[in-house]
Amino acid sequence: QIDPADLRKNISYAPQDVLLFQGTLKENIVLRSPAASDEDILKVSKLSGVSDFVDIHPMGYDMPVGERGEGLSGGQKQSISIARAFIYDSPIILLDEPTNSMDSTHEINFINALREYKKEHTMILISHKNIVLSLTNRLILLDKGKVVLDGNHDEVVKALQTPKKSDV
Repeated sequence: QIDPADLRKNISYAPQDVLLFQGTLKENIVLRSPAASDEDILKVSKLSGVSDFVDIHPMGYDMPVGERGEGLSGGQKQSISIARAFIYDSPIILLDEPTNSMDSTHEINFINALREYKKEHTMILISHKNIVLSLTNRLILLDKGKVVLDGNHDEVVKALQTPKKSDV
């Protein structure tokens, strides 16, 4: 019953499988927000981890991105996708396995940045990693499309660790 245009205006999405196009890094980040300011680009680059590699590249934000992100690591592609989602600054952000291609240092930095970001936005996280799920206020565990557990992070983790009578 919700107009798809309203959904698109209010939800940003960073998919697990990143789709980048041939062009510059900046063009890939501002895809949904072509009028984004340089300040906005710098802000989302720091949050997503793009600044970690763009700051050392001689071409900066003009660095070339190959078709489908050719020439970039999986973590770099993922960071660009996340920056693209954040640049739109919608009230709701959906992150599907946001750290699956990141190295552990980048993952920890990103999670720490998200702790601040989530204070002003609604985040929906899809992940199998407990370190990412620690960001949640509410954790819903699904199995074959059905809700198995629903509660705060600590309650759900405790329930998973408690043996069932049938397991004893």
